[in-house]
Amino acid sequence: MAEKHSGYSIRSVAKRIGIHHSYLSRLERGEYAPLSEERIRALSVLLGDDSELLMAIGGRLSDHIANLIASNPENFLHFVTSMEEQAEYSKNECLLRLTHRKEELETLTRLLRDEIHKNQILENQVREQEQIHRTILNNLRDVSIILFDDQLKILWSNTLISENSNSVLQNSHCESIQQKITHTSYDIVSLALQTKSIQNGTYQSPDGKHWLLRSAPIMDADAKITQIVHLQFEITELIQAKQQLEANEELLKLAIAGSRATIWDYDFLSDTITYEDSGFTMLGYLKKEMPLTRAGWMKLIHNEDTLRVQSTFELHANGYTEFYDCEYRVLCKNNTYKWIISRGKIVNRDKKNKPLRIIGTHTDITDKKIIEEKTKINEIFLETLLTSVQEGISVISPELKICYANKFLENTYSEFMPLVGKYCYEAYHQSKKHCKNCPTIRALNSGEKHSEIINIKNSSSIKCIGLNAYPIKDNSTGKIPGVVVFAQNITELQNIKENQILLSSIIENSQTICVIKDLDLRIITANKFLVEALGKTSVDEIIGKTDAEIFDIHLNSEAVAVCMRDELKAQTLSPGQFIDREETIIFPDKKIRVLHTQKFPIFDDNGAVISTANISTDITEKNHLKNAYQNISQKYKDLFENAPIAICTANAHHQYLSMNISYANLYRYSSTQEMMNLCNTTLDVFASLNDKIKIQNLLKNNNIVTKFKCETRRKDGSIFLTTRTIRKIYDQYGELEYYEAFVNEIFDSK
Repeated sequence: MAEKHSGYSIRSVAKRIGIHHSYLSRLERGEYAPLSEERIRALSVLLGDDSELLMAIGGRLSDHIANLIASNPENFLHFVTSMEEQAEYSKNECLLRLTHRKEELETLTRLLRDEIHKNQILENQVREQEQIHRTILNNLRDVSIILFDDQLKILWSNTLISENSNSVLQNSHCESIQQKITHTSYDIVSLALQTKSIQNGTYQSPDGKHWLLRSAPIMDADAKITQIVHLQFEITELIQAKQQLEANEELLKLAIAGSRATIWDYDFLSDTITYEDSGFTMLGYLKKEMPLTRAGWMKLIHNEDTLRVQSTFELHANGYTEFYDCEYRVLCKNNTYKWIISRGKIVNRDKKNKPLRIIGTHTDITDKKIIEEKTKINEIFLETLLTSVQEGISVISPELKICYANKFLENTYSEFMPLVGKYCYEAYHQSKKHCKNCPTIRALNSGEKHSEIINIKNSSSIKCIGLNAYPIKDNSTGKIPGVVVFAQNITELQNIKENQILLSSIIENSQTICVIKDLDLRIITANKFLVEALGKTSVDEIIGKTDAEIFDIHLNSEAVAVCMRDELKAQTLSPGQFIDREETIIFPDKKIRVLHTQKFPIFDDNGAVISTANISTDITEKNHLKNAYQNISQKYKDLFENAPIAICTANAHHQYLSMNISYANLYRYSSTQEMMNLCNTTLDVFASLNDKIKIQNLLKNNNIVTKFKCETRRKDGSIFLTTRTIRKIYDQYGELEYYEAFVNEIFDSK
C-alpha cells in the first residue's frame, strides 16, 4: 500500500484498524502477531481483500467457517483429502514429464553433437582430397587431360590441350566430340564407357609423334558412370627406343650379359620357361632344380606378391600394357628371399592377337631394396625440408585484386593481412598504381605467359624477384577470369649471371684441373692448376700431347686404354650428358692422388662435337675426411638412438625432425614413427598454453634454455612434469638449422 499510496504507513494503517503499530511491525518482520477477528475484518476492508482469506492466512478461522466445518465434518475431511491427493498427483506427473523431457533433450543433444562431429570429419576429408587433387592437376605439366560426361560431351580440359598444336583436342570451343579427338581416342573413351573399366591405347599423330591414351571412368555409389577422365602422354621417345631395341636385339643381349641381369624366355603354347645359366646361380639352384613351367615359377614367388605378379603378367599378355614390369620376391635355395625386377615384352602373337612368346630379364635388386628400406628413416626429414622450400603463389583477378594467396605470401606480408580483396600493387608493392611492366596485365591482355624481374629494396639489401604470370583460360567462353602469379626470389641467379664474366678467371685460378682435348685426344688448353701439378712452367709444354705422352706411359697399358675409352665415349654423348668417375693417378712428384673427373663433349653452333672437356677435382683428402666423418656419424647415430635420455630435434617451426625411442616411450608411444605421425610439433605435448608461450619467448632471446620445467601430456592424456634443455644449432652461415632438446621426467616435485 505504501508503494501505491504515499499517504499510507505502518502507523496510519494501525491507527485505521484500531491497533498499536508495533503489532503490524512484528507481522511485517515475520513474527507471530495474532489479531482478533474484528481487527482482521477491519484490515480486509482497508486492503480490499476477502476477510475469510486473510483470517485463514493469519492462522484463524472465522466463526462462520468454524460452524460450517462443525456442521459438515465428513464433507470437509473428504474435501481436504481430495485436495491433497490432487496436489500429490499433479506434482508426480509434472516431475515425470520433466524427467522424460530432460532425457529427450539429452538424447537429441548427443545425436546432434555426434552428427556435427561426423560432418566436420567428412568436411575435412573432402577439403584434404580437394587440395590433393588441385596439387596433382597443378603439377601435370606434360599431360593432356579431357573430362567427359556420360554422353561423351567435353566438360573440361587443361590448358596444355588447347596450346599444343599436336594435341588430339584441336578446338577447345567445339561441341562435337568427333572434332575434338581422334577416332582412336574416341574408341578408347567409348570402350571405357561400355566396359566401366580403365582402357589404354596408343595413337600416332600426323606429325609422326606417338601418344599413350588412357581413359578411366568415374562412377557414383550406384555404379553408374558420371564422368570419364581421358589422359594423353607423348611416348615418341619410348617408341623410338623400342624400335632401336628390336633392331639391335643381339647387341642388347651382349650388353645384358655384362650386367647383373639374366634373360628368360617363355613359350605360351608349350608352357616352357628357358633360363640363362646365371638365372640358376642368382638364386642358388642347379639347372635341374629350376622350375620349367609358369606354375612352377609362381610357387617360388612370395605369397604377398603372387596376385600382383599374376595380374601384371596377364595385363601385358592381353595387350593392355606395352611392357611387363614387376618387382617381387623369389625363394632361393637357402630358404631366403631375394628381390628381383622382372621385365619382359611379348615378341610374338598369333592372328587372333593371343601371345605366343615373351622374352625378358630378371635382375637382382635386393641391395637396392635394402637401401630403400634404410632411406625410409630419412623420409620424414626430407618431406619437412621440401615443404620449407616455398614460392609465393597468388591468383589475381582482371581488376588486379588478390583472389588467393598461399601461406608463404601470407607470412611474408603478414603486416598487410588480409591480402585477399586488396589490389596486388597495394599489398605487394605498397604502391597506389600498378607496376610499369606488370606481367599480370600483359597476361590478361595477350592470354599468354609473361615474366618480369623486379627489384625490391629495403634498408639492407636489394632482392631480385622473378614474376611468372600464367593466364587462367575458360575454354567454354574463351575469357580469362584471372592470372596465377608465381613469385620466386632469384637474387642468387641474377648474381650468377652478373658474375659470368669472371668465370674464365675463376677456372684459371681454381684448384680444379680443367682440360680441353681435341677429337684425337690431344690437349688443346688447360688451366694453371694442372700445369703446376705436372711440374711444368707453362701450359705450352703440354699442349698437343696425349695423356700417355705426358705421363710417359705405354699406349698399350690398361690405364691409358681406360682413359681413351672414356674420352672416345664422351665424344658420343648428347648435350647435358657426361661421364663421371674416380681416377687414381700417380703424378710426376710420385704422389698418388684420387681425382673425381667428369668428361663431356663440347659442341659448335651446328651441334657437332668439336672437343671434350675434363674437369677433375682432387678428392684424396676429401675421401679421408669422408671415411672419418662416416665413422663419427655412425657413432653419433648409435649414441642418439640408444641414449637412455629422451632426445629430439625440430626445425625452426618446432616441427619434429627426429627423435630417439626413449623420447617416444617417455610419452607412452610404441615407436618414434607413431609419435611423429600423431604429433606435428614439439609444442603439441605441452599441457599449458602459458608454458608454450614462455618457451617460445625464451628461445627467441637465448641460444640455450636449460632445465625448463613444464607440464606435458602423454598419449593417454595424463599430465606429468618434465624438465628440458633446448639448444639452437646453426649452420655455417649463422642461420638457425634446428633445435636439439633433452627431456627428463620429474618424479619428485612439490
